Amino acid sequence: KWDDALSIPAEFNQKGYAGYNDWRLPTKDELITLVDKNKGTSANYIDSNVFPKSKTSYWSSTPYAYNSKYAWSVFFSNGCNDWNLKSNNYYVRLMRDGK
Repeated sequence: KWDDALSIPAEFNQKGYAGYNDWRLPTKDELITLVDKNKGTSANYIDSNVFPKSKTSYWSSTPYAYNSKYAWSVFFSNGCNDWNLKSNNYYVRLMRDGK
C-alpha cells in the first residue's frame, strides 16, 4: 500500500542499507524514466539487463492532487503511469539522492 511504500525508505536509511542513508521513493516523473520500450519487452518495459527480476507495478512518492485517496504509480507492464487507490498493493523501487 502507498502509506507502507512511503515508510520503507526510513527503514533502509536507519539500517544504512548498502552503506547509505539517503534512500527515498522516486517521484512519478523519476520513476517513468526507467520505462524503455526499446530495451524492454511488451510484457515489461524495463531493461532487464539493468533491472533483472523487475515486477510490473511500482508506487511513486507523488500523491494525486485531485483526490487524497489516490497516488501515482508506474506500470512497467505497459509503460504507462496512472493514479490508483492508495490501498492497492504495488512494489517499490528505491533511489538515492546521491548528494
